[in-house]
Amino acid sequence: MPRLPLTALACLALACGGAFVAGCGSDDDKDSDSSAPPATAPAESAGDSGGASAAEKTSVEMESSQFVPEAISVAVGQQITWTNKDGYAHNVTSTAGEKIDSGNIDGDKTFEFTPKQAGTIAYTCTLHTNQNGKITVTK
Repeated sequence: MPRLPLTALACLALACGGAFVAGCGSDDDKDSDSSAPPATAPAESAGDSGGASAAEKTSVEMESSQFVPEAISVAVGQQITWTNKDGYAHNVTSTAGEKIDSGNIDGDKTFEFTPKQAGTIAYTCTLHTNQNGKITVTK
């Protein structure tokens, strides 16, 4: 393969919007996928007074009288946010494991909980008895 002068390579890199330069380097996969989202999204961490990063938060939606997702895994200290997407109230009440008692959560409102110990937490919406969830908390 013929060798290009350095100035030709620089022009080619500029013409490709830097894509040529971004493609250079090792076969290491750490930085190779430029389409991957950033590890933390600034919009999620803006105004966060709890000090937890976006990676330390998990979300559950209450929709159509279901917890979505129904089962989640988090680490001790990882914040969980439930968001009511229905036009009627729900709640999050533990039936086993660490105590959770959200009270009623109206439509478009949220409830946050941060587990303090490892284990399994089973929970339900006492207003809709078929609406159940499970949290596996690891150290």
